[in-house]
Amino acid sequence: MGYQDLALYRGAAIDQDAMSLRPGSSFVSATFSPDVAQEHLREGPTTRTALMWRRQVPIDRLLMTFLETRALNGRFKEAEAVLLAEPGSEGL
Repeated sequence: MGYQDLALYRGAAIDQDAMSLRPGSSFVSATFSPDVAQEHLREGPTTRTALMWRRQVPIDRLLMTFLETRALNGRFKEAEAVLLAEPGSEGL
């Protein structure tokens, strides 16, 4: 499709400090949609940290995508991108 990199987003609300939020060693789940990432910032009664990342990610880190059909997108707005983790990278 001619893309070199993609704008991806990730949001998280956790009950720990920001330094404890590290991506997995194998895969990272992100989204093409800032609105979907924003939904992950909902705070609970014990939330200590809420963060949202936006990053231009090289296309070669993209393992797979999950973009909903119009019929399903009204209910499930994931627009998910699964990335190969990047050692030393925080969030994305």
